[in-house]
Amino acid sequence: MRAVVGGPARGQAEAVKAVHASRTVACQAVNADALRQFAREWFADPRSKPVD
Repeated sequence: MRAVVGGPARGQAEAVKAVHASRTVACQAVNADALRQFAREWFADPRSKPVD
């Protein structure tokens, strides 16, 4: 199972901000569809795969 987990950051202006090595998504309100799409694209990116 893969998941994206987050929590609040002190001083963060956005209600939700998801970050990985090459991309960031920020929302003023929780947008579950945007977060799901972000996670799908992140997990599909070859750079997110473990190195054997």
